[in-house]
Amino acid sequence: MNKVYFGFGVHCHQPVGNYPHVFEECFNLCYDPFFKELNKFPDVIVNTHISGPLLEWMAENKPEFIALMKGMIDRGQIEILGGPFYEVILPLISADDIKEQITQYTRYIGETFNSLPTGMWLPERVWEQYLTKPIALSGMDYTLLDDYHFNGAGWLNDKLHGYFITEHEGYKLKILPIMESLRYTMPALKPPDVIDYIKKTGMDAGGGMRIAMGDIEKFGVWPKSYKIIYEDGWLHAFFQELSERQKKSDVMTIKF
Repeated sequence: MNKVYFGFGVHCHQPVGNYPHVFEECFNLCYDPFFKELNKFPDVIVNTHISGPLLEWMAENKPEFIALMKGMIDRGQIEILGGPFYEVILPLISADDIKEQITQYTRYIGETFNSLPTGMWLPERVWEQYLTKPIALSGMDYTLLDDYHFNGAGWLNDKLHGYFITEHEGYKLKILPIMESLRYTMPALKPPDVIDYIKKTGMDAGGGMRIAMGDIEKFGVWPKSYKIIYEDGWLHAFFQELSERQKKSDVMTIKF
């Protein structure tokens, strides 16, 4: 198999009660320019999670951004992820509250984008096995965890080329492994080198899927990142390289 699939995801988050000027600053430095750049490359797929408080702020203050996102969702370029509305650490609340938080946010996403999520972002990737049941009962088909969870269970990274199925009390959930080393290549390496790394590690694993998902804020909000990502053109070059490699059926971006 010469083709490697790349599941690229970003997590956009602002906590409840953050200052309005912080929302605005992060929007201008990161959220808005990132997705406007992505919109130029309709064949590149990015899986996206936006935490509830941030999406509420965007819906109230940035309707043009919501329209942009909806357009990309409608054409299949963005897969929107759900999760608990207020980004709560799930083991800290009851199973009933877990279900309510997730289903409440699923409804809100549906009202905002006319599209319902089938998978979710797990806050801080904090996992307990019993979470399988309330997450599945909330209508979610999958979530994501860091690769070290799998490494600790004996599955090394060369075996993490797809999803796993976990079970609790008869309820099943797909778990997708996030590859930490791949996540750290962006934007530390030049775009062609990132994609070569995806290709190499994917081929070393016998093909299949490589996943990188983390905070979108490193693409513009983190210190000195705005210049690298936008002024120096790292993100444009990354999407352009992905688009060109896809035309060769080399590294293909996919929905989770």
